[in-house]
Amino acid sequence: MRQRQRSRPLEAAEDVAEAEDRELTVAWLLAQDGRVAEAEALLRGMPGKRAGIQLAELLVRQGRFAEAIAAIPDVAAQREEEERRRAKWREAAATGAAGGWGGR
Repeated sequence: MRQRQRSRPLEAAEDVAEAEDRELTVAWLLAQDGRVAEAEALLRGMPGKRAGIQLAELLVRQGRFAEAIAAIPDVAAQREEEERRRAKWREAAATGAAGGWGGR
């Protein structure tokens, strides 16, 4: 029986999610190792609410509450980020649609 292969846009989206997860994990490990400034710099350079929330948690552990509040993306910023992700997904789907299923 032939299995249906994943589409290229789906693979691209999974790659982006895996890269984001990897960067968040690296930031967490840096913080656990006492390299808080490096973790903070990494998180500040990342888009998305997950990075913002993790940055806020890091800042709270340091007693930097005002900075933590500012690090959490507001609703408008979250909507903008979600729209950017959807646009990237639509673009990837449109480019991959011509190729159909599977890797050629």
